[in-house]
Amino acid sequence: MYKPYKTPVVKASPDLKIPEPRVSKFVVLICKVLARLYLFLFYGIARIVMPDGKNLIEAFRRALAGESRCIIAFRHPNGGEPQLLSWYFLFKLKYAAARMGVRFARWPHSVFVYSYEVVRWGGWAARFVMPNLGAMPIHHAKMDSQGMNRIYNAIAAGPYPVALAPEGQVSYNIDSVPRLEAGVIRIGFQAASQMTENNVKSPVEILPVSIHFRYGSRAEAVMEKLLKKIESLRFWKTRRS
Repeated sequence: MYKPYKTPVVKASPDLKIPEPRVSKFVVLICKVLARLYLFLFYGIARIVMPDGKNLIEAFRRALAGESRCIIAFRHPNGGEPQLLSWYFLFKLKYAAARMGVRFARWPHSVFVYSYEVVRWGGWAARFVMPNLGAMPIHHAKMDSQGMNRIYNAIAAGPYPVALAPEGQVSYNIDSVPRLEAGVIRIGFQAASQMTENNVKSPVEILPVSIHFRYGSRAEAVMEKLLKKIESLRFWKTRRS
C-alpha cells in the first residue's frame, strides 16, 4: 500500500502575534553578551574581517546623520548573514569607523526585513529577539500592505538603514550569484517616490554587501582528523558486519 512521505497539511495555523518592531536597549545588551558566542557555536565564525569598509562606513555616516536614506542589499547564501551583520553593525562598526577618523551621529544599527515564517520555525527566541532589534516581518505568500508600509516608513523616516536580501531567501549558493529579485530596487524607488511627494529631499542609496566565509589556519588539520575518524568508524562497522 502506498504511503506518502509526509502527511498532507489539513489544518492552517493562525498568524502569530508579533509585537511592533522597536529597538530595545535590554535586548541589545543581551546580544552584546551572547551573540558572539552564538555566532561561534552555531556558525563556526571565529573572526570577522572587513578588508575595505570605506563605502559601508560612509553610507552609514550619511544615513545616521539624515543626509540620505540607506538600503543594505546583502547576499544571503548561508543563513547566518543577518545575525552576523546585525552583530557587526551594533558592536564593531563604530570602532572600525573611528580608526578611519569617522564619527557617527548615533550608534550604528540596521533593521532587517525577514520572512514571516522565520518566527514560526525560529521559536520563542526569534519571536523575542527579532522584534526587539527592530526587524520587520513580511508575508511572501499573501498581500501584506501593513508589512510593506512598515518597510517604506522605516526607509523614509526611520533612524537606521534597512537591510534585506535581494536573493529573496537563503540561496545556499556561495560561488555564484543566483537570480536576484527586483524587490529591493522597487522598494527603493517607491520609498524615494513617497519621500518626493512629502517634500523630503534625502536621496535613497542602495548598498550591496557580500560576505565570504573562509576556513581558518587550523581547518586542514581538523578536516584530516575528521576524515580519519570517519574511516575508522567505517572500518569497525565493516568488520562487525
